[in-house]
Amino acid sequence: MKIHLCVVLSFIGANLHAQTKKQTVNATIDKVTVFMQGAQVTRSATTNIPAGTTTLVFPNISPELEEKSIQVQGKGAFTILSVSRNRNYMGVQAPIEEVTRLQQQQSLLEEKRLREKNRLKVFAQEEAMLGKNQDLRGTNTGLKTQDLRDALDFQRTRLTEILEQQLAIEKNINTLTDQIHRLVSQQVSLMAVKDSSTSDLLITVMAKENINGKLSLSYLVKNAGWYPTYELRVENISQPLEMAYKANVFQQCGEEWKNVKLSLSNGNPSESGSKPELQPWQMRTFYSMQELVNSRSGQKTTGKNEARGRVLDPEGKPINGATIRVPNRSIGTITNENGEFSLQMPQDVSTLELNFLGYEPEEIRPTGNFQSFVMRPSKSTLNEVVITGYATQYKKDLTGAVSSIRIRGTNSTVAPAPKVQETIPLSVNATFHTTSVNFDIATSYTILSDGKPYTVSIKEMEVPTHYEYHTAPKLDPAAYLLAGITDWEGLNLLEGEASIYFEGTYLGKSLLNLQTATDTLFVSLGKDKNIVINRKLQKDYSKNQFFGSNQTVTRNYEISVKNNKQEPIRILVEDQLPISIQREIEISKVEYPGARLDETTQQITWDLNIASKEEKKTKLQYAVKFPKDRIVNLD
Repeated sequence: MKIHLCVVLSFIGANLHAQTKKQTVNATIDKVTVFMQGAQVTRSATTNIPAGTTTLVFPNISPELEEKSIQVQGKGAFTILSVSRNRNYMGVQAPIEEVTRLQQQQSLLEEKRLREKNRLKVFAQEEAMLGKNQDLRGTNTGLKTQDLRDALDFQRTRLTEILEQQLAIEKNINTLTDQIHRLVSQQVSLMAVKDSSTSDLLITVMAKENINGKLSLSYLVKNAGWYPTYELRVENISQPLEMAYKANVFQQCGEEWKNVKLSLSNGNPSESGSKPELQPWQMRTFYSMQELVNSRSGQKTTGKNEARGRVLDPEGKPINGATIRVPNRSIGTITNENGEFSLQMPQDVSTLELNFLGYEPEEIRPTGNFQSFVMRPSKSTLNEVVITGYATQYKKDLTGAVSSIRIRGTNSTVAPAPKVQETIPLSVNATFHTTSVNFDIATSYTILSDGKPYTVSIKEMEVPTHYEYHTAPKLDPAAYLLAGITDWEGLNLLEGEASIYFEGTYLGKSLLNLQTATDTLFVSLGKDKNIVINRKLQKDYSKNQFFGSNQTVTRNYEISVKNNKQEPIRILVEDQLPISIQREIEISKVEYPGARLDETTQQITWDLNIASKEEKKTKLQYAVKFPKDRIVNLD
């Protein structure tokens, strides 16, 4: 009996589906909330809903949407029965405006090239006729000598003109062909190998009578995000620091966000929300010094950390718009039209994430030198896409029904160079949620689906700042000017690169590294060449002594700082003492007059006030005793 009931219900359901009317509804994009990775798109539509069961088809939706994130709400006397999504390979995404312009230029050039080829054919035919005319004259012995001479002169002159014209036409054809090739390459770089299909959202509703209903739908799309950058301007060290806080918004999800309201969130729906679990701590010992050396070899060295390189496809062509980010941080950048990038990295970071639509995500390890990275086409793209010339065909279709599910954290109670849009002073409201902050931008923006960063101003402000110099001459004998920002927590900053301008001059880039900040956020403003620092080993006071099976090595350094500036300075000079982790190694005879010592890290800091044109000197001394058959890193 149950089997018969199921068959009857299946028949009724199939019959109801067959009788369902379909109605296309165009929904406009009202708002986009852009996360650090991903974006939530909100659309709305008003439509006439007839009595009975109707399937409302919302076309031209991003193929990159997360199906589980779809939310649908309705206003009116109707009931939402189901929500599903169909992949539409027959529909094609709206072309990017720049691509359309390039295609128009390509069409005009191809028309010119065709005309030149036609002219070439005409001259080729005339050349052939002259050749045949010459053969005819050769068999005609009745021509007078003068007539023959005139005919040959005419033929020679005309043939020369024809050959010159053919040569000029061929040059024009080659020039036009090269221009067409450049236009096609630019179009390919803009469109990459991206999926040009769309999605249809199918919303089945039921109404007792004809009504006018309103629907609101939202969904999360991939291949979108934003990362912060800053401009820090200092006129002189007696004035506050001027900070411009900007967002670089990018997307390549197949939709064009035209004149939409943007909300920038520091949340990241792609991050795991699961609490980490502690695992058993298994302690071990090392049986040899080689094991210890090998374990230390993987540790990062300190110093300036910058990733530089070029991102290429398997054919060696540069990829424009690839995203390079620090894992689980807001620090990132995008490759330019030559596929090149540079990114300031925190000292504790050794890997970066490399992403681009249509390619497999990569984890890269910068070395500090200029590197080339080759991306591999995505397996799903290779399975679904067949490329023929410049046309794209698709092999299979994807469908899937989903229910209405909310995105975690979105309904809580509590930038080849970036494209810069001309903006008016913005009114930005900061909305605080339980786990994130949203910046609601009052001015509407247009963000095209080209993967390029569009600069959005968040705010500009003067920040109370105190300035001081820092140096670690063991690593770099240079004085770095640091701006100390207090109460930085209330500025809602995110980690990111900062362009430094001092006295109206661009000095390069620095990094806002919030994970190392305490009650004061220090930002490096670069080197000051007017402060000369020297750290010199005093050989007269450094010596080696041998006692039995041990030896003692004494190191004595003199550190000098000279202020060649017109005003006095305050500078913090940093150095360190070695830390023994073995009983065989003993540290003694330690001297660091006038400095303070961090007992945990054994870091030494001198806080010096130096008048203009003055030089101050200090010293660091320590002795290390260890077995004379061992080698120790003494410096």
